Amino acid sequence: MYRAYKPSSFSPLKRRSVGRSEVPLMPPKSKPTSPRPTLPLRATLLPLSAKIDDERSSTKRIYLVRNGECCDRLMPTWRSRAFSDHNTYRLVDLNQPVKIPVRSGGADAFLNDSPLTQVGSFSAQLIGRGLKMRQLTFHTVYCSPALRCVQTAHAIISMMQLKQTPKICVEPGLFEPLMFYWQGELKIDRIPSFMTNQELVEAGFNVDTGYEPVISVEKLKQMLFQEKRPDDSFRRISQVADSIVEYGKDRQGGILVVTHAPSLDILLRQITGRQDRPRTMGDLQRMTVNYPFCSTSVLELEQPSVSFKTPYPKPQWVHKQGVLPPLTCVYTQNSVEVQDFS
Repeated sequence: MYRAYKPSSFSPLKRRSVGRSEVPLMPPKSKPTSPRPTLPLRATLLPLSAKIDDERSSTKRIYLVRNGECCDRLMPTWRSRAFSDHNTYRLVDLNQPVKIPVRSGGADAFLNDSPLTQVGSFSAQLIGRGLKMRQLTFHTVYCSPALRCVQTAHAIISMMQLKQTPKICVEPGLFEPLMFYWQGELKIDRIPSFMTNQELVEAGFNVDTGYEPVISVEKLKQMLFQEKRPDDSFRRISQVADSIVEYGKDRQGGILVVTHAPSLDILLRQITGRQDRPRTMGDLQRMTVNYPFCSTSVLELEQPSVSFKTPYPKPQWVHKQGVLPPLTCVYTQNSVEVQDFS
């Protein structure tokens, strides 16, 4: 026999009488509550720090930057392949630029004056972002008339977000050694057909059309066969280096110079007062190894300490290491290695 269940007075169950039987009732169901909103997970992100010890925006610096990777280095025959379909620009490699400037000379105008690749343009933007994060600004920009140099300078400036965007001063005197075009492998006996300032402006580049170059394009053409030795190229580019230093003498802040690897080496040696210099054309050609694409050399004007022998020392330009972090990609790095020719 089963004993009937009789809820006690303390039981939460209620009962009701249905005839002689007592049926226990379940407690009333509570209203369904809406589930608690789940808060999104908050990831802890560590931002990059841009702080530098003893950083001063008024410090006089010169930033020497090599151009980014260009299509000629991507493939030597890119021009003939990309324009093989009745001068229509078509894709033959995914690293090609999506758009290229319109030039009066058509496809032939890109001979030895090729544009940046996608990787080259992105690398230049990374250099600009690095300068911005380190709060390294500049008030003047000089660059070689080569298209790859103008595009590199433009990409760097576009990432800086400066209040007053400096215009690009195209300086033909910064072009690479002219002997490459009549003594080296090229042997075309002429310099490339550079885009004019008006063409660059129409292509969207912020070029200073009022800038008076130290060496004009016409004068550069006349100097083609006069540059027979590295000393001749050194003399031409040193003239531009002295002009850049003189211009920044009474101005606070930095100057950006974008040009080719051999020109960068000459600028660095001339501005810092180094006496050793390249002796052969092979030495100049190997500068592409010492100054990789988008390599950045930072020169800073320092005041030497006072001594008994030099009570009034003159400020000196010094090559500073580690001011801007290197750019590493596919086991390669854009670190500069200044060769010793002494």
